[in-house]
Amino acid sequence: MFLLKLLSSLESSSSAASGGSTKSKVMSYVMIGGFILLIVVFFWYSSRNRKKQQQQAMDMLNSIKVGTKVETIGGVFGVVVEICDEDNTVVLETGSDSLGKTYIRFDKKAIGRIEPAPDAVQAAPVEAKDEAPEFEKVETAEETLEEKAEDSAKEEK
Repeated sequence: MFLLKLLSSLESSSSAASGGSTKSKVMSYVMIGGFILLIVVFFWYSSRNRKKQQQQAMDMLNSIKVGTKVETIGGVFGVVVEICDEDNTVVLETGSDSLGKTYIRFDKKAIGRIEPAPDAVQAAPVEAKDEAPEFEKVETAEETLEEKAEDSAKEEK
């Protein structure tokens, strides 16, 4: 719309000034064509960049595996413990052993960043063991209460 008004004003001013010379009409068309070409190139370039960013985001989301450390777009850090492809969701484990762990379900699109895995060169070689690793037993609140009740019963006797 703007370009048509510009073209008509250029034509009317050029025809009034020089009796309608074809040289000024051609220059007007060249300027308008240049503007249109510039706009088309800008839109093509921006759509290409957007597609590239979308592809990188999809590759990042598809590379998520169980055990991957991630950060959500809301700033929640956690470790992926379950991936549900049907719902397109992941379950993150947050917290620590001492404070208690929490499991939160997020949409995959809510993952903002994946913590890079340590390089194989930097990691120390792990010796193969035939035995399963031993884990410390973490006391739950119920077990602690039971132990206190037993201790108080013993003290009363």
